[in-house]
Amino acid sequence: MNRRDFLTLMSISTILAAANSDPNQAFGTNKNQKTLLIVELAGGNDGLNTFIPFRDQNYYKLRPTLGIKDGIPVTSTVALHPSLKELKPILENGRLAVVQNVSYPEPNLSHFRSKYIWQSGYPRGSTDSGWIARYLESVQAKTADAVFLGEEYPLALTGNLGDRFLQLSPGLVL
Repeated sequence: MNRRDFLTLMSISTILAAANSDPNQAFGTNKNQKTLLIVELAGGNDGLNTFIPFRDQNYYKLRPTLGIKDGIPVTSTVALHPSLKELKPILENGRLAVVQNVSYPEPNLSHFRSKYIWQSGYPRGSTDSGWIARYLESVQAKTADAVFLGEEYPLALTGNLGDRFLQLSPGLVL
């Protein structure tokens, strides 16, 4: 999926995430409902040009042609990429959090093993289910309680009850 498709899907997913799971209610009318939106950028995302350490001179020294100079400051040290300006009010309202520099114990530097660990939630051993699916099953989630946008169904949503969560194609047109 290219970046343009990703940004389109982000817009669609924001709408879907804001939607209430009860079809008899209008979007966003349930003020007590909490929504967790997980965005996995597998591959082409450059984290340092998404959440820019704009006060760090090493960033510009090490990225003389790639460094983003017109980022949108969100903290005293981090700025958003200019194309993500719509996220700033959501971040400021406390409805978005960015977790950087996340890892797991004893990384082995294998892309495939790392992806498995992130998706399964098992840093050691193996399982055939993902951490999101296990959580959703534990709370007896309905099919529409999880929506996946993408091409490859993720292990994170694969569970003991099968792949029963909604998948939308990247070519979706609303």
